[in-house]
Amino acid sequence: MKPLALSLIVLAVLATACAPIPAVATDKTPSATSPADIPDAPAAVYQVTAEYLNVRSGPGMQYPADPRPLYNGERVRVYETRDGWCRVAADRWCWCYWLATK
Repeated sequence: MKPLALSLIVLAVLATACAPIPAVATDKTPSATSPADIPDAPAAVYQVTAEYLNVRSGPGMQYPADPRPLYNGERVRVYETRDGWCRVAADRWCWCYWLATK
C-alpha cells in the first residue's frame, strides 16, 4: 500500500474514533425527555414530573438546597443545562431527569 493511501486511512480511522457519541435515552427516564433533549436555548418550558423536586444553588448535590422546592405539575423555564442539571432561575438548579415537555 502506498504511504499516501495509508495516511488517509489512518486519518479516517482517527476522525471516526474522535467523533462524539450521541446521547441515548434510557428506560429510567420517567418521560420522553432526557437531559440531552433539553436545549440550551433560553426559556424552554418544562413541567415537573416528581412529587416535589429539590432546587439547589448550583448544578450538583454539593450545592445547598433551596428551601422552596418545585412541585408536580409546576411549569419551569430552562435557561441552561450542565451535567444533567437544569438552571430554572438565577442560582436555582434542579435535576433535569424529573422535567418533561409540557
